[in-house]
Amino acid sequence: MDRRYFYTPAVTAIVISIVIVLVGSIAVLNLPSAVPRHHAPTVQITGSFTGADAQTVEQTVTTPIERR
Repeated sequence: MDRRYFYTPAVTAIVISIVIVLVGSIAVLNLPSAVPRHHAPTVQITGSFTGADAQTVEQTVTTPIERR
């Protein structure tokens, strides 16, 4: 058989590597790129002082928490 009908192994390897690079590039562009949003940590504290006024609650609950 004539050699011009067959590709040399080097040409075949180059073509296969180019196809792999192109398919990989297309795959990377189609990946989702959502970045998770990080929010500052929040703390919720619930307390009930039956019959206490606002100043007593502030002095016994809010102020000690704010100091930490």
